[in-house]
Amino acid sequence: MIMIKNEYNLSKAIAGEIRSWIIEGNLKPQDKLTPRAELEQRFSTTPKTIQKSCDQLVQSGFLKVVPRRGTYIADYLPHKYNFAVLIKSKADSPGWTNYWSVIQTVCGEISKNSRFNFEVRTDVNAETRSESYLKLLDDVESQRLAGVVFAMNPEDFLGTAVLESQQLQRFSLSHNNLNIPSLRFSRGTFSSKALTKLKSSQAKKVAALMPMGFNDEQKDAVILQAKSLGLEMDASMLQSLDIHHLSWTKNLLSLIFKAEEKPDSLIVFDDNFLPEVEEVLEQLELIGKVQVLSHANFPLLQKSKHSCLRLGYDVRDIFQQIINHINKQRLGEEVESKLLVEPKFEEELCAIEHSKNLLKVSQLVAIS
Repeated sequence: MIMIKNEYNLSKAIAGEIRSWIIEGNLKPQDKLTPRAELEQRFSTTPKTIQKSCDQLVQSGFLKVVPRRGTYIADYLPHKYNFAVLIKSKADSPGWTNYWSVIQTVCGEISKNSRFNFEVRTDVNAETRSESYLKLLDDVESQRLAGVVFAMNPEDFLGTAVLESQQLQRFSLSHNNLNIPSLRFSRGTFSSKALTKLKSSQAKKVAALMPMGFNDEQKDAVILQAKSLGLEMDASMLQSLDIHHLSWTKNLLSLIFKAEEKPDSLIVFDDNFLPEVEEVLEQLELIGKVQVLSHANFPLLQKSKHSCLRLGYDVRDIFQQIINHINKQRLGEEVESKLLVEPKFEEELCAIEHSKNLLKVSQLVAIS
């Protein structure tokens, strides 16, 4: 018996008790909920309180109401199928990137067409204890999530149930120091494919714009790759910039392309730079004279008024790999700690989708 006098707290406690029956398997998907009269007697409470408890469980996805038939256990339970994709930035903030916009779109497509629900949560800020952050903690502690996908630093959640819960599956979209399974983007392959493509297009002198985070060793590797292909590139033409200060991009590009011996090609390692790149090339009347090869987050491309080569990572494929990883874990199969993601050109993706009938999101199947 639950001894709580406050009606709100009592209904919440009863909802928690019923939820535990479901999670423990005593009530299974599509089972009819225990009769209300029996619940009232069991918890020594009123029909109104039981109704409030049921409403909470319907809202959180554990129960469903079938008109004229009653209340049933939901088909796809939150603790098995609901995943939160965590982003620290606000959607309308200056730090928002095109990558996160693509993630939102792809997750919406998955949620619409499969049993999995990938909800993108923004402004998950531990420092400010934002509303989104507090809701996440509550959802984890109430077992309303099957797992989380970090599009931010997992270390922000040290000491919380987000990292300590035994029931929660975790995956990170970038490298982390907590041994959480993660993606590994093949940067070396990206630069190699980009330079090889430009070489085949008769490029001779190549410049590159990189986001902050590339170290000197990685930059030197790109320069060596270029030189091995007979392309001209030096440190002055390979620059790292903060994508949150895009005005600097214009100034730097102007200096590079006003030089007497200017590059004939440009690799843009982050598509957030692309609008500024086009603006500068237009101002200098270099559109069509400088070949641009831009990073891309497929399937949504950064808007471009002019033609450019696109090389990047398919976010649909990334989440397909994550789902496969989750399914293997549930089957008790061995899984890799790093999932390698290879870059592809736009035309490669088109060829794959048309000739091989690539698995679409609508065909994804979750394992119970």
